[in-house]
Amino acid sequence: MTKVSITPKPTFTVTVDIPQPGAEALKLPVIYRHRTKSQLAEFSKVDPDKPRNDLAVVMDVLDGWEADKDFSRDAVEAFLNDHHAAGDVIVARYINELTKARAGN
Repeated sequence: MTKVSITPKPTFTVTVDIPQPGAEALKLPVIYRHRTKSQLAEFSKVDPDKPRNDLAVVMDVLDGWEADKDFSRDAVEAFLNDHHAAGDVIVARYINELTKARAGN
């Protein structure tokens, strides 16, 4: 009998719908970093003395993307500047992907 691996992969790919004004959502395949339950809890803590901007948070959750621009800090910064809701959507989908598995879908 084949054994099933119970260890999650370090990354996972999800297509995120990025809102665009006056157009269909941009379907962006992103590669997220996996976090354990305790790591996600730590990541989710908000420290008012050390605020994080969208760029810092998005760079913390993403490991890459499948887009026409190579994944880099500068490319992500430009993308977030051009797509106003992208940071919130990328992070919300990340948390949803990690926690929906816990809820059993």
